[in-house]
Amino acid sequence: MAERLSPEREQEIRESHPGDWYAGEWRSEYVDDCGDAYYRVIHVEGESVTRLAMLPDWAGPIALFIADAHDAVPELLAEVDRLRAAYNAVSEREHDLINERDAVLQRVAELEAQRERRRVRLIALQNDALNMRGALSPNGEDRKVPMPLGDTLTPAVEWLINRVAELEAAAGDKQPEARGLWSCGECHAINNADTCMVCRAPRPARKGGAR
Repeated sequence: MAERLSPEREQEIRESHPGDWYAGEWRSEYVDDCGDAYYRVIHVEGESVTRLAMLPDWAGPIALFIADAHDAVPELLAEVDRLRAAYNAVSEREHDLINERDAVLQRVAELEAQRERRRVRLIALQNDALNMRGALSPNGEDRKVPMPLGDTLTPAVEWLINRVAELEAAAGDKQPEARGLWSCGECHAINNADTCMVCRAPRPARKGGAR
């Protein structure tokens, strides 16, 4: 197997071609001149014919090679240039694809990390929801809110927010006793009515029998 063409050898081949010197058709011919037979390589340009080489009558293939090489070598070099450009384009595209692949892999890793963070957060929220359900509706006790706990705790949370706002508006200060508020002994809810708004337990009797 022939060795790869080195850049130096390629440059030697390019420089050895005559280029525009004797541009045009090169042709090999067999000549028999009164028994003196030989091959010649000629340059044909219009009516002008220039003999470039003369070889023995047995060197017909060599004469043909010389004539064909004039056009074949530039064609082969042009093909080398085309293949090199195609290879460079493929290499550049390969480099771009590698960069795109790395960017996709990085994005996948980021999304997986994001998914894991959200999964952990979801588990925490689910645990918080379970704890809140346990606090709002303890086993064996009445609910702390006046509505059943469905799939969502939003109604109960909204009720608690509104209830706190009502109590804060009615309070006027931070002392429940000064506002006539009382703490339910059953569910520990703060109320201002005679009956607990959560568990409906009555207000405990004050000292002296008064309510």
